[in-house]
Amino acid sequence: MLDELTDLNQGLSLEQERLASDYEKLRVEEQDKDSKLQKFILLNEHREQAREDLKGLEETVVGGGAERWFGSQLEGTNCQDS
Repeated sequence: MLDELTDLNQGLSLEQERLASDYEKLRVEEQDKDSKLQKFILLNEHREQAREDLKGLEETVVGGGAERWFGSQLEGTNCQDS
């Protein structure tokens, strides 16, 4: 009877060690994936900001903003020449 309990205890101890090892591997994998996710979130935020900046630039060019800006620059030059 004592031998059976000793064997059972050893088996349970080995299983506990295996589970602890598996848990540690999963914890490390989760940290790695979380780190990658944070990088992707940051990259996506930068991408979205660039998209908004490009959209604003397109609206400025299409809306005549560029012509107004260049026109004001030319008027400033003409005034200086006089």
